[in-house]
Amino acid sequence: MNGTPELRAAIAGKLRVRHGLECTDAQITVGGGAKQVVFLALMATLDEGDEVIVPAPYWVSYPDMVCANDGTPVIVDCPETDGFKLTPERLGAALTARTRWVVLNTPGNPTGSAYTVGEVSKSGSPTVRSRMVSPWLLSVRTRCAAAVLGEGLIRRTRAAVVLGRPGRLVIVSALPAFEVQSAGDLEGGQDLDMADVDVPGRVDGELDGVRDVLGLEGLVAVVEVPLGLLHVAEQPECAAGRRNICAGTRYLGSAARTPHVQGGFAQRVTVPAAQIRPLPPELALRRAVLAEPLSVAPHAVHRAGDVTGKRVLVTGAGPIGCLVTAVLRHKGAAEVVVSDLLDTPLRIAAAAGATATLRVGDPDDGAWTDPFDIAVEASGAPAGLRACVERVRRGGTVVLLGLLPPGEVPLLGNIAVTRELELRGAFRFDAEFDEAIGLLARGLPVDAVVTHTFPLTEARAAFDLAHDRAVASKVLLDLTGT
Repeated sequence: MNGTPELRAAIAGKLRVRHGLECTDAQITVGGGAKQVVFLALMATLDEGDEVIVPAPYWVSYPDMVCANDGTPVIVDCPETDGFKLTPERLGAALTARTRWVVLNTPGNPTGSAYTVGEVSKSGSPTVRSRMVSPWLLSVRTRCAAAVLGEGLIRRTRAAVVLGRPGRLVIVSALPAFEVQSAGDLEGGQDLDMADVDVPGRVDGELDGVRDVLGLEGLVAVVEVPLGLLHVAEQPECAAGRRNICAGTRYLGSAARTPHVQGGFAQRVTVPAAQIRPLPPELALRRAVLAEPLSVAPHAVHRAGDVTGKRVLVTGAGPIGCLVTAVLRHKGAAEVVVSDLLDTPLRIAAAAGATATLRVGDPDDGAWTDPFDIAVEASGAPAGLRACVERVRRGGTVVLLGLLPPGEVPLLGNIAVTRELELRGAFRFDAEFDEAIGLLARGLPVDAVVTHTFPLTEARAAFDLAHDRAVASKVLLDLTGT
């Protein structure tokens, strides 16, 4: 199977829009895995005795695939002193008249080393090119792709700067368990035109090593310029500026999809440069760690509309509820009443700016007396949603922020209809990440949300405590070693 015609057409469209590449249907192949496409490319092009340069350390199957197709693997040692990378000098020494392929595995497996644009361009020097008769460059972008290579490298390889041989580049861009490659016409008879394919697919399997290696597996291949998320620009929601609800979006560290998207809990994590944010010098790390969860709060408040002078109910005083409380007050809400089942979360909510707190199940509390203009459901509990719908004024707004249990959830639909309530969902965030950093740097009162800090050696105790809402809110692991 080579993918459906619709899928190949969609890939061609993405290449045209994103990279300015015009590719025919014959130049796009969809395979069941990176190794399958690599094997087919070698099968279509190698004759007996043709040489394939394989930099070492290498993925174990490369030499075997070459031998299986009557080729001769030429192993070039790339020591740690060179960053495990193939230098122009070593490449030039290995080239012969029989060289048919040069394998450029970046990021390298198993080393994780990645080539820069400058390093690859040097490999295309006149001296190197003069010794290459008719080679192809095989760039196997497994488990990490555009973010490491960079758009500049993709464009330069498209212009054939690397080896000076137009139509001789194959980029295999792999996504675990659903992989999209471009290797031109593997039936033979045509040169293999290069194309850079990194469209999204159903991603599952092959996640075992992610925590130990890069933290992102192949998901980086669908990244453009997100803030803590992975998305696809061609989706209509992304084009409309709502990347957080785009059907192709993947958030780092998200459990919303199966398998879960791995996050930053790794020795090294590779992300697009556009995702990196320098911290203001006045922002301490202990506060900066709240940037990601805090980003959810301004997004939810934006969904509520203008809160200036409004009376607002927040159900649920977990970390998100307390952060929402702080942002509501910062945005000018006159009153913010927070409800919860436990005393500790309510104390944290008060420190974050709540004008009143109340225990769930106490209908006589004076804070319930007047209706609310806006209610934000942050508990993820059906009872919290019921309280929001019941307590908001006629014509008021309810923002559903907490994720409710799976399946059907009771909803007071008649009240929503007869009072013309506006129910608005709020899902994660997008550009609010920068706003969150600014709020933290300017002293938004959220320090109380971080209740405990543990050294990495006590990680198990930290996770155990984080489950106890009666004691803890946000629990940190100190990775600085201090």
